[in-house]
Amino acid sequence: MEEGKGLQGQQSFKKVTPITVSAVLFFSVCLSCVNSRVAESPPELKGELRIGGSTTVSPIVEAAAKSFQLENPKVQIITAKSSSGTGISELLSGKVDIANASRDPKPTEIQKGLEKGVALYLTAVASDAIAVIVHPDNPLDDISLEELNTIFFGDSKSDWRAVGDGKKKGPIQVYRRDSKLSGTASLFEKRVIQRGKARYVQGSRLLLHTPQMVPTVAKGKDSIGYSPLKWIDESVKVLKVNGVGPTPSAILNGLYPFSRRLYMITDGAPTGLSREFISDILGVTGQHTIVKVQGFIPIL
Repeated sequence: MEEGKGLQGQQSFKKVTPITVSAVLFFSVCLSCVNSRVAESPPELKGELRIGGSTTVSPIVEAAAKSFQLENPKVQIITAKSSSGTGISELLSGKVDIANASRDPKPTEIQKGLEKGVALYLTAVASDAIAVIVHPDNPLDDISLEELNTIFFGDSKSDWRAVGDGKKKGPIQVYRRDSKLSGTASLFEKRVIQRGKARYVQGSRLLLHTPQMVPTVAKGKDSIGYSPLKWIDESVKVLKVNGVGPTPSAILNGLYPFSRRLYMITDGAPTGLSREFISDILGVTGQHTIVKVQGFIPIL
């Protein structure tokens, strides 16, 4: 689905009866006065906004929510972080107004939405990438998509000696996430698997939450995993993939294989509080004082 797109309703028109020139002038003057008062005193926002979904997108949402509520004290924003799949499911069931997602909706999710009368509408709020990470002591600097495929989903490269120049030795310990829930895992599998379904190698270990990946890989010298850039720190080593590292320019240009957009998904084009909140994030201030500060790449 193309981002920022959704079903659009038809606009209805009604016939307008003629009025006198004097009435037009009087109406115009009054309208000018009203517009002046509105400009001076914009309507106060109030109500409740429920947001859930992707752990990856949550830092942006939480920071934006604090700022938004300071400016609009009568607005209550309830945030929860789970996964892209859970967030979309909650949007389809009416539990949230906005679902955060680090991937596009799956065909089955779109179909469920159609059955429930929910049109999933994607608004991109930031750019991001998934980094392939290993222990800092690992001498490897670059890895190919083919090598990743055989390490994570095959049996031909179960020892580090079969990877790269073979400087490192020892059994490879693979860490992963569940792609049914995690947008990060879903994109990784989509870009890596060359054929067939995702069947991780025997002995791979499943992590329940994405932020667990970096500290887990950092503890094992034979470990390999993948993580959004947001959670990367000096405790792990980031590998180039096919000779390209996850630099901002490579991500924005799509040269890095694991580049992606982060979305906020609504039922149809955002309206009301959802529209105001998302618009704040998409503004110049939101992109550079929230998105960039939180470790993501602004899309503006």
